[in-house]
Amino acid sequence: NLRSSLACTSSDIARWGLRSVLKRQGGVLPGRIAMKIDPELLSDLASLVDRSVVITGTNGKTTTSNLIADAVAASGATVVCNRAGNNMEPGVVGALLEARSDLKRVDSGKRVGVFECDELYTVRVLPKLKPTHFVLLNLFRDQLDRYGEIDHTQDVIARALELSPATTLIYNADDPLCAAIAARVPNASIAFGIDGATNTESDRISDSRAVIGKVKVNIASTNALRLVIKRNHAIPSQNVIRDDYYPRLSLNATRRFAGNTHYQQSALKS
Repeated sequence: NLRSSLACTSSDIARWGLRSVLKRQGGVLPGRIAMKIDPELLSDLASLVDRSVVITGTNGKTTTSNLIADAVAASGATVVCNRAGNNMEPGVVGALLEARSDLKRVDSGKRVGVFECDELYTVRVLPKLKPTHFVLLNLFRDQLDRYGEIDHTQDVIARALELSPATTLIYNADDPLCAAIAARVPNASIAFGIDGATNTESDRISDSRAVIGKVKVNIASTNALRLVIKRNHAIPSQNVIRDDYYPRLSLNATRRFAGNTHYQQSALKS
């Protein structure tokens, strides 16, 4: 429609100006401008991808979304991802707008969206995008001035899932706050976690980490990656899957984005 077309064109002009004239990344502003013109643009853009995954949680969102995007891309699919961590609705819209020309040229069935999403913005993104899978990594008290207490965050995520009933929840079963959300929503759900004793306090299990080659890898992120790419049959055929395949993939993805300051900081925190 006319509003949608105008929004897309305005976004393209804003992105060109930011990158060509101001020499900035332009990850959020193009999407924000487009949404001012068409607030429901994300619902229209959702048709550009055949399947999509949304990742949220207090820690590890950027790391996990980049890992999943790399794994799915290695299978031959065309992937759109907000890799720099622009994780509110304008960032998701901006990523889809920037990739829309490439997505339109790809055969149906091979277009996959992988999006990191801020916890409080899930209630805006999920009902419009209607992702195939929703990955819930962990929940901790964070930014209390913005999020409030953790039960508010749980309520928002649960409401988001209720508004997207066809979305399958993939959640960290080692985090009781994530498991509580899975228990209260009607969505189909799949649990992931660590099999066996970890010698870690139960209230810190979701924050468990492994160190590989001096790079910290979030165990929950690695387990989520394993489950998502198996569910989407996205294992690269040229790889022989070994027990250390997923941690090595995590390390490779972390190194790949080492030049991105935002990603690097997120990866080392995760």
